[in-house]
Amino acid sequence: MPPEAKPLTAWSLLKAGLRRSPRRTAVGFAVALVAAGALLGATWLLRSMDESLAFALQRLGADMILAPRGSRVVVEQLLNTGTTTPLPATINVAEWKQRLRTAKVDGIRSVQGWSLQQGGAGKFAPATASVVLVRLESYVSPLIATLEVGQAIPEAELVVAEEAARQVTRNLQLLVRLMTMGAGVALFASILMTGLLTSVRVAERRAELGMLRAVGATRSFLLGLVLAETGIPALAGGLVGMAVTAGWLMAGPGVGSVAKLLLFGLGSALAVTAVAVVSALPPAVRTAWMDPLEAVRRAG
Repeated sequence: MPPEAKPLTAWSLLKAGLRRSPRRTAVGFAVALVAAGALLGATWLLRSMDESLAFALQRLGADMILAPRGSRVVVEQLLNTGTTTPLPATINVAEWKQRLRTAKVDGIRSVQGWSLQQGGAGKFAPATASVVLVRLESYVSPLIATLEVGQAIPEAELVVAEEAARQVTRNLQLLVRLMTMGAGVALFASILMTGLLTSVRVAERRAELGMLRAVGATRSFLLGLVLAETGIPALAGGLVGMAVTAGWLMAGPGVGSVAKLLLFGLGSALAVTAVAVVSALPPAVRTAWMDPLEAVRRAG
């Protein structure tokens, strides 16, 4: 007796459709991989640029940092990465506070010593400090206050937190611009390639899809089948692209929250998948509403 035929299911039809055109499946996967990776890289770097401007103020509570001459590199490293190499504690905090009061520098809210003797993020130092953190009133411009502070303590190296943070954004601008352009090109290519691949795939399988419609397959079934054949490679490529780009970003310094990075990555993968599915919608709708008899006749 011949072996009993396995019943056709949506999953078996889907696997058969993907296996029938491996090259097109691979192209859809590759386009989604590049698009998701570029989108995640661009959005995460843009977010990093925005957060770097407020990083120092939120963490140290400082608008301006006073340090011994020659310590600017160490201070900027602390502001931009949150950690630094050791810096000896040589500043008499009480003396520098008194000199600022005597000079009647306008708009100073607080002055605080900070020790970096052990490196890392540092800690509060009330007597002898590596640097002095200055918090200003909201109506005072740090750039203008540097003139008065510089006259009161001429031997100090003055670092404005906002300006130091902006330097990070300047360094990232070219990379962000390239990543954004890459994401835009990849998404545009994804739209074109997905629509084209889906149209070709549907044309090749017109007789098969028409036969399914003739034997009772619903329009929603055919619509879901065609969209799934496009969406599955796109989702797989998007997840791989997310993983590769997230690994690259985590290998660099100051990535911040890994959970948030992965959430951004998942959003990028889903966005690319959604773009692919929407691009495949027109040929999928034409397939679902085709005349089954006409489809079989034309394919034959």
